[in-house]
Amino acid sequence: MKDFNKMGLALAGMNVRDGSTDKHVNVKKFAKENGLSLNENFINDLTYLLDFGFDNQLEIQLEYNNHLFSTNIKRDYLRENENLLIKKYARKTEKEFTIFGIVTQYGNKDGSENIEKKSNGSEHLKVALMDVVSKFSDIELTFTCKLENEIMIDPIAIYTEL
Repeated sequence: MKDFNKMGLALAGMNVRDGSTDKHVNVKKFAKENGLSLNENFINDLTYLLDFGFDNQLEIQLEYNNHLFSTNIKRDYLRENENLLIKKYARKTEKEFTIFGIVTQYGNKDGSENIEKKSNGSEHLKVALMDVVSKFSDIELTFTCKLENEIMIDPIAIYTEL
């Protein structure tokens, strides 16, 4: 996300320079008019939120029998580089994969509970901290909310057959 404007300028430049638009058009102006350039503060804020919400995780999803099976894996555990896997199989692959693992979450229950506000003594700080954790959880749900038909898996293996 942080390189959105650079990519946008490159795409705009290709359109302007290949003759598909008026050569007198400014590349930056063309990028802005065509949604290929965003406000830098917006990009920085969105990048921060995405980093916070997703923490550079790799999510893999498989659809089967009207259910979506999702798993988050560590890139370090891949046998091959992520970009190479994407080039081989595509982001939306046609090859059939299997996830073997343990179900950890099902449905869109967020697990949040109402925190009773108490103001007496040492419990006050504990309740305040629980409230902060609850707020972080709400922010995370913005990015990671499960769908009705989604099943989260703690993967043991992901493979494809020969």
